[in-house]
Amino acid sequence: MKYAVSPSREGACIIVRASTQLGRTRIEVGDDGPGFDAVDLANLPAGHGLALLEARLKMQFGTAAQMGIDGVPPRPCIWFEVPSDPALVSLPNHEAPAPSGGASNEPRVT
Repeated sequence: MKYAVSPSREGACIIVRASTQLGRTRIEVGDDGPGFDAVDLANLPAGHGLALLEARLKMQFGTAAQMGIDGVPPRPCIWFEVPSDPALVSLPNHEAPAPSGGASNEPRVT
């Protein structure tokens, strides 16, 4: 987000929406920054902010995480969905994330 709106000297408007439906939480983020051309999430360069977000979501939620882009360039809306109860996520070779506020001796990537 920082890089999306930093070129604006007049300030920026960032809109974040969150909703929960059918056991999933959806976060949508849009802004009035300079925007970007259509992006293929599968082909983002390493180190791109959206690629890093997608990698973190997959690390935390596995295939239960989804991410996409809606809207028309140059100002699309980025969205992602995750299970509302992360304790229900089954990650291969990993334990389910500890419930929020729960104690865990294992390091967590957030």
